[in-house]
Amino acid sequence: MTGPWTALTPYGNPSAFGSQIHDIATITGSNTTSYVYMGDRWNPMNLGEHKHIWLPLTLNDSNGTASLEWYTTWNIDAVTGAVTPPALVNHAQGKTATAISTASGSSASNVNDGNYQTSWVASSNSWPAWWQVDFGAPKTITEIDTSWFMYKGSEGYYKYKIEISNDGVNYSTLDRTNNLTYGFTTDAVHFTARYVRINMVNAVLWNNPGNWYTPTLHEVKMLGPATPEATGYSRFSSHNYPDRYIRHANYTARVDANVSPVLDSQFRVVPGLASSTGISLESINFPGYFLKRNASNKIVLEAYADTAAYKGDATFLSSPGWADSTKVSLQSYSQPGYYIRHYDYVLQLDAINASSSSTVKSDATFGRTNF
Repeated sequence: MTGPWTALTPYGNPSAFGSQIHDIATITGSNTTSYVYMGDRWNPMNLGEHKHIWLPLTLNDSNGTASLEWYTTWNIDAVTGAVTPPALVNHAQGKTATAISTASGSSASNVNDGNYQTSWVASSNSWPAWWQVDFGAPKTITEIDTSWFMYKGSEGYYKYKIEISNDGVNYSTLDRTNNLTYGFTTDAVHFTARYVRINMVNAVLWNNPGNWYTPTLHEVKMLGPATPEATGYSRFSSHNYPDRYIRHANYTARVDANVSPVLDSQFRVVPGLASSTGISLESINFPGYFLKRNASNKIVLEAYADTAAYKGDATFLSSPGWADSTKVSLQSYSQPGYYIRHYDYVLQLDAINASSSSTVKSDATFGRTNF
């Protein structure tokens, strides 16, 4: 950059996305010249754990400005120099935001205004505290990036929960109270819902025995595909007990009649977490929780985990029903040949094939009704 220069202004978020600059790499390609911010990220709890953070850095010579944005994954073509960011939408930006309280001169909307330098501040230093966004309609979210307030010299990391709802009444919880990261966190999630709440449980200060912080957020980005994976829901009735529906109860999957609350028997059917050839079943009243097999081959409701094992165990291949081809049977993606069936009204995986008994085939057949 040759100048002239603007006045000094921040770029990136206030913690440089939890990193310290090490160098800037210049990639001179056949089509363009790109720049890479190369930072170091240290874990103060384990100084031997050292990570490199590389992010695309935008330098605008004519305006004399620099900008830095977070991307969990991105690509650069070393031949052409072209940078390709992920094709994700920040569904939180500009949507209706609320909070438990707001200090004078602050606003809940500062957290999703696209500006890392503005912030929402609660009206007191009472903990816990929450901030929430309403998308206005269900959106699929796969990543949540949070820029936390830090007082330099007395840095604090936040213990928090991500709370998710389709109706603003019933919330599921993704617990992040084990967080030890300062300044910036990025959470791999997977849910389709309308409301998301960041519940700040506490802050732990590096060089202070107590938490004197006032709950504050700089920016929260909630990223996902432009189109939601599903907006409706389905119910699944047992073939041989048609008044009984698949539902979750205390995180165990079973078939019951007169399900109460009925929300326990409603699931979004989304593309399979492990493969789009299959499907995954996300709870309506516990968004971000999917039906999956456990180590005992029982079917349970469990919070999403960004692992291959979880995704495989939460993916099922839908096929014409063993007992009725107009209905469906659900084969485990991770345990081929094993299907969901009810036994004593509890759902489990069992091996089923053409020679299985008619009772077993009926137990593994379900009617699907879409809403």
